[in-house]
Amino acid sequence: SLLIEPVQRIPRYQLLIRDLIKNTADTHPDYKLLNKALGKIANTAKHINESMNRQKKALKLYEIQGLFIPNKSMPPIVAPNREFIKDGPLRKLNRHGEVDGLNFWLFTDVLVYGLFSMRKNAYEFRRMITPIACEVVVYKGHANGLKVASTEKSVVLFAWTEEEQQE
Repeated sequence: SLLIEPVQRIPRYQLLIRDLIKNTADTHPDYKLLNKALGKIANTAKHINESMNRQKKALKLYEIQGLFIPNKSMPPIVAPNREFIKDGPLRKLNRHGEVDGLNFWLFTDVLVYGLFSMRKNAYEFRRMITPIACEVVVYKGHANGLKVASTEKSVVLFAWTEEEQQE
């Protein structure tokens, strides 16, 4: 609880200065200075929040990268301007026409998927693709399908439910 204390000071200062402004006549010589101080503190609070959000997003990328078995062929998940969007299990149509259960991670610029290894208690990296298009498809009787096209490879995925497909 002591670690959060410095972060809470700025919002407390904002509240204090707002209260001072509310109780200060607009003709008082300090009124303009209080408003100026409030603006500076608001900018500082915004900067702190943005920095904390960037840090949380970066930590999430490191967390996801740590889910995978270390592999030299795996490109790094942590990259500038990359943000995590969503993850979850989907079924993927393989080249033999069979459906494999895999886990997928969607980021702002790539789609990563892997297979969970019970033996190693981690994910085996399968592929990272850069999606350029996504469309809803019905493929050979499989409902809830999605075709994700990319310049590297196109994949046909199946969600377990229609709701998951829409997400």
